[in-house]
Amino acid sequence: MIKRSAVRIFMVILILFGISIVTQAQTSSASEKDSQTITREINGKSVRGTLVKWGDSNWALADDGELMLVDGDIGSPKQSLKNTLVSAGIDPALVKSIEFLQNTSASNVDSMFAYLPNLTKVTGLGKLKYEGSAKYMFHTDPQLTSVDLVGFNTSNITSMAGMFNITGISKLDLSSFDTSKVTSMAAMFDDSSKLTELNIQNFDTSNVTDMNYMFWGVPVKQLNVASFNTKSVTNMQAMFDHMKYVVELDLSNFNTEKVTTMEYMFLDSNVQKINLSSFDTQNVINMHSMFQHSVQIEALDLSTFSISDATNTKAMFTETNKLKNLKLGKQTQLKSDMNIPSVPSTDGYTGHWQNVGEGTVEKPSGDHVWTSVELMANFNAAGMGDDTFVWQKEVKSTSTINTGEITDYASDPNLTKYVSTATAPIKPYRYNVIIDKEYPLYSKIDDGQKEEQNTVDLGDKTGATVYNQKNMAATYSGGDKDGKKTNYVQVSFDGTKWYWINQDALNLDLKSRYPSENSKGIALINDMFLGSTVTYGDFSNLDVNSQMVSNAYNENGQIVYTSLAKESDFSGEDDPAKALKTFNDNLDKAAKSWNDSLGLEKPVLVNSSETDAKVTLKVVANPAGKGSATSNGNTGIDSELIKYAMDPTHENYEINLLYITMRHELGHSLGLDHSSNGQYYGMPDNYKFGIDDDVMNAIMVYEPNSWFPWTQKTITENDLSAVKLILANHNFENPQPQTKSVVTNRYVDKKLARMK
Repeated sequence: MIKRSAVRIFMVILILFGISIVTQAQTSSASEKDSQTITREINGKSVRGTLVKWGDSNWALADDGELMLVDGDIGSPKQSLKNTLVSAGIDPALVKSIEFLQNTSASNVDSMFAYLPNLTKVTGLGKLKYEGSAKYMFHTDPQLTSVDLVGFNTSNITSMAGMFNITGISKLDLSSFDTSKVTSMAAMFDDSSKLTELNIQNFDTSNVTDMNYMFWGVPVKQLNVASFNTKSVTNMQAMFDHMKYVVELDLSNFNTEKVTTMEYMFLDSNVQKINLSSFDTQNVINMHSMFQHSVQIEALDLSTFSISDATNTKAMFTETNKLKNLKLGKQTQLKSDMNIPSVPSTDGYTGHWQNVGEGTVEKPSGDHVWTSVELMANFNAAGMGDDTFVWQKEVKSTSTINTGEITDYASDPNLTKYVSTATAPIKPYRYNVIIDKEYPLYSKIDDGQKEEQNTVDLGDKTGATVYNQKNMAATYSGGDKDGKKTNYVQVSFDGTKWYWINQDALNLDLKSRYPSENSKGIALINDMFLGSTVTYGDFSNLDVNSQMVSNAYNENGQIVYTSLAKESDFSGEDDPAKALKTFNDNLDKAAKSWNDSLGLEKPVLVNSSETDAKVTLKVVANPAGKGSATSNGNTGIDSELIKYAMDPTHENYEINLLYITMRHELGHSLGLDHSSNGQYYGMPDNYKFGIDDDVMNAIMVYEPNSWFPWTQKTITENDLSAVKLILANHNFENPQPQTKSVVTNRYVDKKLARMK
């Protein structure tokens, strides 16, 4: 959810930037007439400062930063206080406090006290008679810690959307608020990252229609919404998204019969218990990622839910890895895109769900014993509803591992069978990742060994890059695994220390856990590691060799690159010669970044101008907008990206998009495939590992107006260890340049994902 969080910050920046453009045009004409210095006695208090006119009211800004109401009614000015100050030639950052010394009135002032970066307190708000929309009233006042709400009459306020969004307030007692006329509370407390105490127990929400993002990221430990009447609410998108400290939510009083979207409703929350017993979802059309990443939730009662074929349920349960109790109803139809996580086959569980039937949650007796994939595919709500599914427990008994012969893949066909220009590797290996299982690792395996013997504890290795060079057949005897056949794989996390692990811990046999092909129709490899060599296309009749990763090394373990870009590739630029030099300079810079990170005695990426060795990687400038891609010995870089690198004084020049893209594509030539946030060719949809800003992330996400990349910024230790193992094993393809592109890099503009 890093992305959506970044989007929101970005939009705030855009809003601020947009405002500054408007107000700068007003400053020169308004600064002389809208401000002057005064000294006046108001309600017994001597007021001296710069006079500012806001609507029909006058305010004095003292030298100490206190802004005080002098006289008059604010009315309904078209500008917020911040914009008014800018129009008067006053820096809004000078305002440190606001005090109402006498009565005034205002209505429908959008972002009324918003965007005052150093505002710390507001006093006397009870003297303000306010009506209409109070949208974004204190929005983006990050230093605001105190608001005096005593006597503040809210009975005529119609919108509180974003009212306390992004403030520094830690405690809010709003129990005296009259919210009977409020229709929108969207993002009301959104991203108030210091708010640890919130009293809203008397809220009248009977007329509220929009609650999206209402509590996003609020760090309160308790949230009492018992007073909420949600009969009119239609939008609950991301309402409790990113709530990390609330353990229990009682929503049993919620009326959701008019709600149409619950997308992201509990996304990335740490809530353990949610009472959804009153939920009526017959009109909900969007449950996308509703519980995604709710990593602490263990039980959900969805028996009142209505889910139809038209309901968007994509990623509804992704990474709810502790969800072990699921109560379903006659209309709670499960769908395969919900991504219910796999049941572990460790810690006393069998890897399957079982319906309770006539039994109990502790001792289920139902006949339906399914993996998560099978549960989503086979459950029929109409015929099987009003039942609870739980993780099936196993009765443990000790099995013995009887081993067969070890193979080192020496008999596997050479890569030249599939890539004619490749050379045979000296020391073959395979690598991929461990997925969400906790199988034991063994320092050694002997024939007749019991399961608990020779185990080693390396901690949680979920998602780690692993390598293997040997494979050994095994058959269990005795215990509950009697007769079961498997393979044990010798793996390493660093290329030096090697361990044995059951192949079921690795994503070798994806067809047993995922659909046989992904949404693009790409078939999955059965009982094979996924590398980046021929891991796409039709595998039904192909003897796939996936030992090799595609790379551009020569026999000495170096990649000799040259740029074939020409001035004509940048004919649309004012100075094509400068553009060509910038292109080549950034290519050298990207190569240097890899060399520096690897820290080896001799550089891996070498410019052809510095050696007499044969070129193994040719880099060209692709036509603008055609994207960037890498194939064996060839890289094409989108020439349109040159615009992000032409200004060395730009604040984001050092991580400009041309340089970032070049570094990503060079990573493919080093032997690296796409990592986090994307999928390998042939991988299940939505599969991911690693970190979002891994240099080998499949997707480049950036801010189009600032060039700032949110992904592909970091060369990770996993990236470096994979390259070093390729070098250590002399696993060089030594390709000749070809034409078919097999790796592409996509770009995504950041978009706002919340209510404005």
